[in-house]
Amino acid sequence: ISPNFVAAATTHFTIAMPPQERRRLLGPETSYMPVALSDAEHQVYEEPEKPIGCLQALVEYPAFQTLIGAIILANAIVIGLETDEKEEDWLFPMLEDIFLCLFAVELTMRLCAYGFGDFFNPDTSDFCWNLFDFTLVMFGVIDRGLCWLERLATGPQLYIVLMRVFRLLRILRIFRIFRVMRQLHIIASGLIDAVQSVFWVSVICALILYVCGVTLTRLVGHPEEGDTLALVKKEYFGSLSSSMLTLFELMAFPNMERFQPVFSESPSLKIFFVIFVIFGAFMMASI
Repeated sequence: ISPNFVAAATTHFTIAMPPQERRRLLGPETSYMPVALSDAEHQVYEEPEKPIGCLQALVEYPAFQTLIGAIILANAIVIGLETDEKEEDWLFPMLEDIFLCLFAVELTMRLCAYGFGDFFNPDTSDFCWNLFDFTLVMFGVIDRGLCWLERLATGPQLYIVLMRVFRLLRILRIFRIFRVMRQLHIIASGLIDAVQSVFWVSVICALILYVCGVTLTRLVGHPEEGDTLALVKKEYFGSLSSSMLTLFELMAFPNMERFQPVFSESPSLKIFFVIFVIFGAFMMASI
C-alpha cells in the first residue's frame, strides 16, 4: 500500500468523525502517525468567562468595599465603647442590631451575586473568607436570637455561657477589614508567611532548650548532700521544666550574674553557659 493512499484514507476517516474525537485520536498520546492539522484545530479551546452581573459588579465595586470597611470599623468602635460604658444599655443593643442587619444584607447580596455553589466552592481563593464571614453572621444571628428568647435570666446556665461566647466572638468581625482593604490584605499575607518562619524557628529553639535542659538537670539539678548551693541548683535546674524555663529566660535576657554562684566552682559549666548564650540568644536574634 502506498503512503499516499494511507494518508488519503486517514484524512477521509478523520474528517468524517466528530471534531472532539478527531482531536483525541490525532493527539500525541494516541496517534501513531503524524497528521497535519489546521491552525484552527491547534488553538486552545477555553471556556468562555461567565458574564458579570450587576449585583456582582456592585459588591466588587471599590466604593462598596470601602463602605463595608467603614461599617466594620464603626462596629469595632461600638464594641469597645460597650465594653467600658454600661450606662447606655438601650443604645448598644440597638446599634448591634443595625450592624448585624447591615452585615446580613451584605452577605445576602454576595450570596445572590455568586450563588451558593461559587460562594462555598473550596477551589476558589476566597473560600476561607466567605466561610469566615458566613460563620460570623450566623453567630450574630444566634446571639440576637438568644437575647430575644428572654431566657438568659431564668433559663439554663448553658444559655448564659453561649451568650458570653457569642458576644466575645463579635470582636472577630474586625478581621474582615483585611479582606476589603487590599493594603491590609497584603500585609496580612506577609504576616502569615512570617508566622510560618517563626514557627520553625520556635521548633529549633524548643529542641535546643530541651537538649540543654536535660543536660543541666542531670549535671546540676541533682546536687550531692551537703552542697551549700543545693537550694539554688534545685530552684533553677531541679527538674526538666525548671531548667528549660531558666534557659529560656537566659535566652531572652542574657544575664549570667545570677548564675555566678553555680558555675563559679565549675569552669566547664561557665563555658557551657557562654556557648548557650552565643548560639541560643545571639544566633536566634539574628535569624
